[in-house]
Amino acid sequence: MYYSGIDLHKDNSFITTINVPDILPEPYKLQMSLLYQQISLLHEQILTLEKSLHPVLVPNDDIERLLWIPGIGKTTAFTIYLEIDGIDRFPSSKHVVSYCRLVPGARNSNKTLRQKSGNKDGNKYLKMAFSDCAVRAIQYYPEFRAFYRRMLRRTNEPVARAIVAKELARIVYYILKSKDNYRGFKGQPISRVKSLQWSRLASPYA
Repeated sequence: MYYSGIDLHKDNSFITTINVPDILPEPYKLQMSLLYQQISLLHEQILTLEKSLHPVLVPNDDIERLLWIPGIGKTTAFTIYLEIDGIDRFPSSKHVVSYCRLVPGARNSNKTLRQKSGNKDGNKYLKMAFSDCAVRAIQYYPEFRAFYRRMLRRTNEPVARAIVAKELARIVYYILKSKDNYRGFKGQPISRVKSLQWSRLASPYA
């Protein structure tokens, strides 16, 4: 029997039909083929949802500001904006960071404060969004990469990435609160500026 799957192009578009490896037994070929079909369907549905959000979210000034922050792309900007659901409901950046699950929870007993792992308070989608943004900021921006490496001298990789995610959440808070454009990281300008794409407004650095 012949089964085909879907290959991803570098821009995440499905362009090439590929064959399931012949060395697999027939039952596994069928399973793999079905998985490829599911991936293709989910990808198309994601694109459809994104397109439906564009007329509402792309012209939004807050979305435009978020898009210039290192590590934040179109989908994560949409996620952050919608899940925060109004920055004015947070009194400070600490409240945003806590809501995004980027700090450990705490258990209080008498005068003792203990940190607990596996904190479930807050918004899991914002945690995932900022964690993804942190990885991309570290990968593509020297200033964030240098900051991440400094944190690595004090702790392990997961915690260091979480600290970067926390810094990004703080940046988002101040930008949404002040309605100002992104200026830089830790008082320094960013060496890599994002390109102008689709209907995004001109760079605030221009």
